[in-house]
Amino acid sequence: FSGTIAGVSVAHKIKSSDDTETTVSGSLSGVNLSWNQEHDDSANTNDTAITVSTDFNGVGVKYVKIDSDTGTVSDGYVGKFDLGANQEASAFGVSTSVAGNTVSWTNVDIDGVLAANDGSVDTIAVSRSLAGGTTLNAKYVMKDMDATASDTDTLEVKLSVAF
Repeated sequence: FSGTIAGVSVAHKIKSSDDTETTVSGSLSGVNLSWNQEHDDSANTNDTAITVSTDFNGVGVKYVKIDSDTGTVSDGYVGKFDLGANQEASAFGVSTSVAGNTVSWTNVDIDGVLAANDGSVDTIAVSRSLAGGTTLNAKYVMKDMDATASDTDTLEVKLSVAF
């Protein structure tokens, strides 16, 4: 079932015989808020995400907090993480337009019981529309995980052409 009550959207769905997902979202004075929880009755576990976002003076700001009782968590903003039981992930990011470019920075912090998976991931992304339906996207990702073997820096540049 789903519906809207006083401007607040509420949805609850039964995904299988013992799995449910509940979402509550709305906006208050230009600040968007949402709460999402996936619950598995058979394992008595919850994966919960809270999102707060707003735009001011051309700058978008977003914060996401994820708490996992189970393991793999996926969020469109934070990404997909294999978290250990009772681990948390949080993300903070800003985005804006500068001289015709869309520029964003996101920091994801992972903390919990699996010390080898603790750490942070910073992403800087730039996108620019070029002539003739062409778009240039560049992304620099810095992974700084507590397990030093998994530290990486990557640069990805894509040129997309649409006809």
